Amino acid sequence: VNQWNLSVPDDAGTVIPPHIILTYSALNNATRQRQSMWLRLNPTYSVSVFDNDMCAQFIQEEYGASMASAFKSIRHGAIRADMFRVLYLNARGGIYADVDAVPTLPVDSLFDRRLSVPRLYVPASRHHGQLNPMFMAATQRHPTLISAVETYRKLASLGSYSYWSWSVVSVLSILRIAGAPMDTSMKEVCPQKKNIFACVIRSSGGRDAMYLRGKDYDKKTHKFS
Repeated sequence: VNQWNLSVPDDAGTVIPPHIILTYSALNNATRQRQSMWLRLNPTYSVSVFDNDMCAQFIQEEYGASMASAFKSIRHGAIRADMFRVLYLNARGGIYADVDAVPTLPVDSLFDRRLSVPRLYVPASRHHGQLNPMFMAATQRHPTLISAVETYRKLASLGSYSYWSWSVVSVLSILRIAGAPMDTSMKEVCPQKKNIFACVIRSSGGRDAMYLRGKDYDKKTHKFS
């Protein structure tokens, strides 16, 4: 527990900036369609899709060459997205969503962006005690994200890679056990156990905010049909 500094830094933000980011290996018609879905529901937000090269360039500019090199060395696209969401939200704040998610409500209906203290929203998984960070919203320089960035630095410095140790689920879960603050009032709900396409993220007010996955996306291959 003592290896992380979970104190709030002086430069921590108290407003969740109005921008939404998605990631995918390469930009195409499918990613543009997802971008349009988010824009239609959130016309006052910017919505950006980052491909691998754009992610690497952002990390290089914000965190330096060694972190960019670590990102490029990751073999699995899903784990590259895991690392990038943490690094981006720490540096800029805002909202991240998995590219396969299908939004059904405006983001502003889910929570108040203007806060009195730093805030990090991470939905609780349908599996007891676990997280589902397929959607995250954060103020800039949140202490939990700072600690998550440092975790990725340590993993990179060790020079070894495994899927689950680099997973954002693992990184955030360990921090949560250590007492890192995060708001888990949004929940993953699957009303039909054998139908993943019916699974949603439900707001604290009981409204379905988004489907976890569109029917045009294959989770096994991480590709659009």
